[in-house]
Amino acid sequence: MSHARQPGGLDATTLAQLTSRFDPLPGEAPAGASADDFAALRALLERGGCFCPRPPEPLWADPRPDLTGDHGRWSVLLALAWNTDGGDPYGVYGALYGVRCCGAALLTEAQPLDLTSAGPPLRWRLTRGEIPEPEWQAYRARWLWPHKDILTKLLRGGASA
Repeated sequence: MSHARQPGGLDATTLAQLTSRFDPLPGEAPAGASADDFAALRALLERGGCFCPRPPEPLWADPRPDLTGDHGRWSVLLALAWNTDGGDPYGVYGALYGVRCCGAALLTEAQPLDLTSAGPPLRWRLTRGEIPEPEWQAYRARWLWPHKDILTKLLRGGASA
């Protein structure tokens, strides 16, 4: 005897036995969706106010979203660095990620009237932010200086090297 398989890999009989042990959720599944369809369950739970997942963050996400002043710039810079060396912890991405974790900041040097057809050009400057000056100098020498050429290109909006 063959049973029709459901999207979760369970046949209808097994699924009914498993779900009969639980109280039914309030509400109904959207029209056209099967009872075990994940999308239907998600829609049902969201409607009931019980399930609001955060979208997954990419690996190059800003590790310090609490530093809101330059959060967007860091998201872009880390993505460019990731594209440069694939997240190498000893590459430009690792260096930038590390100094950002410590509180480094990105300042913009663009003037309001510096416009191109694609918008204002990127001209960012990496600064110490929350990092004490002696530590910043040590980080610069150890982690950032070896990637000076690539960093300069990335901070000027250049494509990944």
